[in-house]
Amino acid sequence: FTLIVLTALSTTILSQNKTLSRPNVEQENMVGEWILDLRPTPQDAPYLQSLIIESQDGDQLKGSFYGSPIKEAFINEKWEKQYFAFKSSDYNNTYYQSGYIIGDKIYGVSYCPNRNFVMPWSGTKKAKMASK
Repeated sequence: FTLIVLTALSTTILSQNKTLSRPNVEQENMVGEWILDLRPTPQDAPYLQSLIIESQDGDQLKGSFYGSPIKEAFINEKWEKQYFAFKSSDYNNTYYQSGYIIGDKIYGVSYCPNRNFVMPWSGTKKAKMASK
């Protein structure tokens, strides 16, 4: 009886691990232009800006956010979602972004210690233009 219970439990645990593990996520899902809504509050009008991911090399990303290059950009595809984090900056501040991607949807948070704010944001991947 104990052997049957242990076998059933190990099968359940292994099947859950397979569900959470995504080692074969397609890298091209991340590359492209993402249109993010950076409105400061839910009541404000949409404030749209671009996150452009130019390339992905292993767990590193290259691109730009809000018109400036992203720095120290990494992605982790070992979980149920594609998680990412990077830094960006303007003339006075450094901003830390992190979030995750599901299909053509992106969800994240911006944090800027010098400006004392944390702001959630979301967006979608811009559709590719059909070639003529």
